[in-house]
Formats: sequence, structure tokens, C-alpha cells
Amino acid sequence: MVSIVIRYCVSPSGLKIAGVRKCIALRQLFLWAGVVAGRYDIIAEVVCVGGKDELYRFTTETILKMATVIRSETFIILKSRHNWIRLPASVKNI
Repeated sequence: MVSIVIRYCVSPSGLKIAGVRKCIALRQLFLWAGVVAGRYDIIAEVVCVGGKDELYRFTTETILKMATVIRSETFIILKSRHNWIRLPASVKNI
């Protein structure tokens, strides 16, 4: 299992940012997604239960299919403390 944080920049000519956030948050792998101020428009946390293979598919296929996303940056969480994540319903076992 790999936990990642993704930052998105959204095209101003596409869906409104809140609409993109809603689409992102409805995907099974996403734990949460929020609209933020600053260099990025949306920050989200994702759990890839299938490890680095699923992470590769996610970053090369899923993100690229989001037409209004013009740039994304992915951060793998290597170590954390007090991580209060709520796993997606699709995750049965770790």
C-alpha cells in the first residue's frame, strides 16, 4: 500500500475548480480532496493498495484522463506520525 498526496492545477477554461474537486473525491482511491489557495488549485490524498504498480497506473492513466487538469505533482508519503486516514470502502484488507 502506498499513500500519496497530489497537487493539481486546473485549466481556467474547463470545469470550475469545485466541480473538479467533486469528480476527484468520488473516485475510489481518494481519501479526501480540498480546494486550496496558492500555487495549486486542489490537493488530495490517495491510497494505492496495489503498491507502486497501482501508483504507476494511477499517475500515468487516471490523472492524464482528467481533461481539465493541466499540471499535477505527486508526493509519496514515506513516513508519518498520527496519520488519521480513513481508508476507502474499497479497501478490505491491508
